[in-house]
Amino acid sequence: MDNGNLIVSDEVNHQVKILWQSFANQIDTFLPGMKMDDNLALTSWRSYEDPAPGNFSFEHDQEENKYIIWKRSIRYWKSSVSNK
Repeated sequence: MDNGNLIVSDEVNHQVKILWQSFANQIDTFLPGMKMDDNLALTSWRSYEDPAPGNFSFEHDQEENKYIIWKRSIRYWKSSVSNK
């Protein structure tokens, strides 16, 4: 599949074992098809030239089972209930 996920795998006895994949080890890009798990938080850059953390973050709120966008410490947006 051509989705941008780089996979390092090993084949033993006709069984493919995934050793590492880029979708499970995000750095600074979130691509379509990636899974948003409960531990992942996305943070904006300060600017195009400055990759320091910016004003906005996006994360999953496990208690309310919703996605939230924060603008600094203020809740900027909240989704309806997530079906995971």
